[in-house]
Amino acid sequence: MRGTVEKVIDSLLSDENLAFSHAVFEALKPYVRSREDALFGCIYGYIVSTVSSIYTMVLRRTPTQEELNEAVNILQTRLPQIKSRIRATFT
Repeated sequence: MRGTVEKVIDSLLSDENLAFSHAVFEALKPYVRSREDALFGCIYGYIVSTVSSIYTMVLRRTPTQEELNEAVNILQTRLPQIKSRIRATFT
């Protein structure tokens, strides 16, 4: 689980993905109060969706509470980096 979640986060924080996201959220600027928060929500949603898809489609089961806790811990650990990369994208 850890390796998969880490790879998803790393992919989302790549320069290419963040440049694309910046362009999208720049176009949405008049419609959102905080582009940074909106992008964080998209990244968070993508991570949760990917983890959920792995369990339902690949492993064909629901994650255990321990596995869910591990995913949350990974997100909490990487949160400062995620927020920092998002901020850098909009400056």
